[in-house]
Amino acid sequence: MAGCQNNAVADDGTDIRDYSKIDTDSDDSGSGGGGAGGNGLYAHADGFDIAVWGSWKTTSAPIAEVTNGSDGGVRLTSISRPDDGTYMGVNLAAGSGSGANADLDGKGFKQIKCKVRGTIKPEYASLYIINGTGSEVGKDKTLSKYVTNWSETEWSEVTITGLNSTSKMSAGLIVFVDNDGCAIGDWIEIKNIDWQDASGNSVIPAYIN
Repeated sequence: MAGCQNNAVADDGTDIRDYSKIDTDSDDSGSGGGGAGGNGLYAHADGFDIAVWGSWKTTSAPIAEVTNGSDGGVRLTSISRPDDGTYMGVNLAAGSGSGANADLDGKGFKQIKCKVRGTIKPEYASLYIINGTGSEVGKDKTLSKYVTNWSETEWSEVTITGLNSTSKMSAGLIVFVDNDGCAIGDWIEIKNIDWQDASGNSVIPAYIN
């Protein structure tokens, strides 16, 4: 993932506050003000704020589009941007303030089970979390560890292990694609996100009151 460090402003989680919140639950437009996400995005949770990463050059400009998937969940698509970066990131379970605050209680989950498919190669993509506001866990392991190839039409089920959540998090799940991993128009779909303990029992992260 070192190739991303020169361009991305969001690697440590501290700039998530600059990302645009979107709501894919109300319609298919991918616009709005945060919310539960698309149909079937989360296996058991009611929903979380979703935050699209901003450009390193102009943080108010999103670098990805989030829309409802054609078969449940959401589609994350790389879009035109005002810089020379070729990475993409979306926080699908953000703390408040689009992830600026570490006020999401992970409830002790250790792994995330979900279904994925897309045009982006698994070796460029990773699913990870941020404990506190800057401690990334799992970003160094790409999806190629869990699936060697995937289809644009058929779902692949993966279980991302070794995540070890804490009681204060700014990101319960980030989908990240490294530099050179996505051309404009490339996409990943994800659904049935299920946070689990080490035994595979479902755990539902919750915002701290």
